[in-house]
This record gives sequence, C-alpha cells and structure tokens, in this order.
Amino acid sequence: LSAMPIVIADERGRIVRCSNAIQDMLGYSSEEVTGSNLKKLMPPDVAANHDGYLQRYHDTGVKNVIDTTRLVTALHKNGRPVDVVISVRELRSADGAVFFAGIIDRPDEDTRAYLQKRER
Repeated sequence: LSAMPIVIADERGRIVRCSNAIQDMLGYSSEEVTGSNLKKLMPPDVAANHDGYLQRYHDTGVKNVIDTTRLVTALHKNGRPVDVVISVRELRSADGAVFFAGIIDRPDEDTRAYLQKRER
C-alpha cells in the first residue's frame, strides 16, 4: 500500500487493510490489526467513544474528523502513547460501501505547532 502507515476501515471501524508501515510506527504487523476494530490503535479514553462517533456520523452525515488532518494520540503495541498526525478520508466503493482511510505520519515541530494552534 504505502511507505507511510495507511489504515483502511469499514463503516463500523473494522480494519480491512493496512500498509506494512504500521509496524514501524505502532509495532503491529498488518496481519495483527486486519480484522480488528480501529479502537485497538487508540488510548482507552478515545477508544471508549469511537463507536459512538462512527454512529453519529452514520446517523447525521456531519463530518467532524473526516476530511481533516489532526494531531492525535495513537497507542503503540507496547502500550506507549504515540503522537501522530492523521488525515481521514471517506471512500466509497463502486457498490456504495463506505470505507475510511487514515493516513498516519509523525508530527514534526512545525506541524505540531500549526495543528495545536488551529485546534484551539
């Protein structure tokens, strides 16, 4: 898929595909996360609400994270929090199925400062 970590999930948040670069950043092989819920890659406080966020989007169509780039905390396989920049995009297959693509990167200092300022 890519040298950058890319995670593709279905509309319920189940990971259907990801690039092998996820291992360098978060410690998981693509095989370990494929079939899992996205919550596996999130700290517990964020993961606890994620299904609700997906349901709210499904019910309302209002995009809060989709089509944005944000500084967030991911969870490394070893349990360590990892600051990442994630851009989320919605994809639709030819048959109308909805998927979400998350492109993940490590924040440099300029990106971190810009995103923190923008989110205030």
